[in-house]
Amino acid sequence: MATHDSVLNEDDTMYALPIYLVADVSGSMAGAPIDGVNKMIPSICNYLSTEPSAADCGHISIIAFTTAAQVELPMTSISDLLDAEHYPVLSAGGGTHIAAPLQLLRTAIQTDVDHLKSRGFTVRRPVVILLTDGQNARSTWWQAFLELTNQSEGAAFSYYPQIIPFGFGSTSDDTLDGLVFPKVATESYTPRYYLAATGDPGVIMSSMIAGLSRSIMVSARSASQGGWVNPAPTPEQLGSNSPILAKDASPFADGATL
Repeated sequence: MATHDSVLNEDDTMYALPIYLVADVSGSMAGAPIDGVNKMIPSICNYLSTEPSAADCGHISIIAFTTAAQVELPMTSISDLLDAEHYPVLSAGGGTHIAAPLQLLRTAIQTDVDHLKSRGFTVRRPVVILLTDGQNARSTWWQAFLELTNQSEGAAFSYYPQIIPFGFGSTSDDTLDGLVFPKVATESYTPRYYLAATGDPGVIMSSMIAGLSRSIMVSARSASQGGWVNPAPTPEQLGSNSPILAKDASPFADGATL
């Protein structure tokens, strides 16, 4: 099994860190939650605006999902987003079907990483930041999750991503815990998910935006120099008064329940 901080191509010194913001845009996300999602990419770009090498390294794609999933922003460098000053605006409506973005991610990651490599980039492990305020029974999305993270001999998906789930509203610990990947801790990596079960949605989203913007800035800076830093926010990056709890995931791929 490849280490979490392995590169996908070692033939060049121009690095790319692909980041997927996967956002639940179901009807329950209306108001402060969807407003927060729409502010997230501009905030991340603003944090990296003073670090050109990190902005060149960081590449972002937005995938929105309800009962279906679609790419709202194709994989684009943060530098290009800053130059264009144009960001997608998402709206809320519909139900929640977690399998949909997991299925789309497998195809999108394959295409995006291959494209970045064809342009001469050394590509770091893709990062998926999944935001949801809902839940589905694990049986409805588990197969899609296994296919996205498959490392079985003969059927492995070599571009498997790191998945960092954030939840609030009606999201359960079980749903978020199941979505964390990889599950095995190392000296530089602790599997975590993030949950804000209660609290003002605006405050929750502000904390999430700040934490992710800070952690991605640090990660993109390190990746641009050939290093690796876990992009999952630390409690310090979320803020001392954050309503979001960082929780250690169970060490087992199928959860802790026997």
